[in-house]
Amino acid sequence: MECLKSKIIHMLVEHADYVINNVLVQSGESKTFFPGGHNGPYLHPETPIRNTSHFVVLLSNLLKADLESNKATHFKKYLNQLIRYLVDSNPYFKKGQFIQRGLANDTCNGVIGEAWVIEALSIENGYLDVDNQVGRATILEAMSARAGFDSSYHFAYRFDCQKGKLTPDFTFNHQLWLAACIEDSQLHSKADFVNSFLSGALNGAFQVRDTGLINHLYHGNTLKNNINKLAYKRAELTRSKKVNYKERGYHLFNLFAFSKIYKKQPSNVFFSSDNFCKSLKYVSLDVLEELSNENNIYGSHYNVSAFEIPFIYQTFSELDLIDLSQAEFEIYMHRELDKYWNAEQNCFCNNKVDLMTFMARVYELSYIV
Repeated sequence: MECLKSKIIHMLVEHADYVINNVLVQSGESKTFFPGGHNGPYLHPETPIRNTSHFVVLLSNLLKADLESNKATHFKKYLNQLIRYLVDSNPYFKKGQFIQRGLANDTCNGVIGEAWVIEALSIENGYLDVDNQVGRATILEAMSARAGFDSSYHFAYRFDCQKGKLTPDFTFNHQLWLAACIEDSQLHSKADFVNSFLSGALNGAFQVRDTGLINHLYHGNTLKNNINKLAYKRAELTRSKKVNYKERGYHLFNLFAFSKIYKKQPSNVFFSSDNFCKSLKYVSLDVLEELSNENNIYGSHYNVSAFEIPFIYQTFSELDLIDLSQAEFEIYMHRELDKYWNAEQNCFCNNKVDLMTFMARVYELSYIV
């Protein structure tokens, strides 16, 4: 594992250098942003907020590695320029929320949009210039004050800052990622949402198939959610292959967020529940190979299994539930990393679905540092 980890860190450093030199866009003297993509297979044009947030986390995680001092100084410089872009008079920050895309009915990309910003703005203080420490605290305070939750506190509402309107978000991975990113943040005042979310998940909001595959829908009990459950049930009956295809593409993405929470709350009763244990047992070499071989647009080009499985495997291998040996894991990882790596450019850019978002989402791989 250490040999593989060293390879990953080396690749991530080279990838970060490539992005800094060839992708980032200067915005004034002290601000930089990572251009937006189009939300992978969904083809939703996005503002720079999401990808900038992802790259902040990548640089932050790399600074935890044993880097040469010049490299660390270089990464810290661009980390602060990216943070400054997010927190200092950002044109997309309105009414305590960031505009993430141009869709008329969901400019914030559900609650997962704000989750990714919280993730970026919750990095360690030691990496940030004083003005960025103050700026990020101000932004997180505004986001926290604006946040809306249902009366049971089991799920959060999305806030459309264009319309000034709160609406429910019943995509399970959106709620999960918000909980995971709040759990990582000491600056967001809604931390009690995490335990409430896990309680709701334990009591039915989190559903898995007989195989352990995670259901894409948040299963709450509001009227709107019950209507959504009926619509989703109909889709399962009429378009079962498409539903299964998409859920398989998102399974590891869900487990990645659960890994973030488990790191902070390993003794939470949720993680010994039957449904969660089944979701871990679902993961096997056969499942990973199928995602790769069928070129699953959600699981090979967007939620890239090679970027997500290392942190999941590192986090949950102690539970001995994942059907994947150390040797199988390492063989799979070496092959998949080489598949996405462009040796001429020295970066992860072998992807044609949404290159900008793909290159930003490499940040998930950095969680093993």
